Amino acid sequence: MFRADDPLALARTIRTTGGLGRLTAERRRAATRHRTAEGSVDELLAAMGANLPVLG
Repeated sequence: MFRADDPLALARTIRTTGGLGRLTAERRRAATRHRTAEGSVDELLAAMGANLPVLG
């Protein structure tokens, strides 16, 4: 969706996503099947070890 080292792209993505409105119950159920806490932690650990530039 956006580059990890581009805070402006992140801001634009958040603004665009917010304009899409609330998820339907069906879309919310589909999202919970694809995202798990374990998967999120794995992605976080991978990002932490990826030597990405620090923003700030």
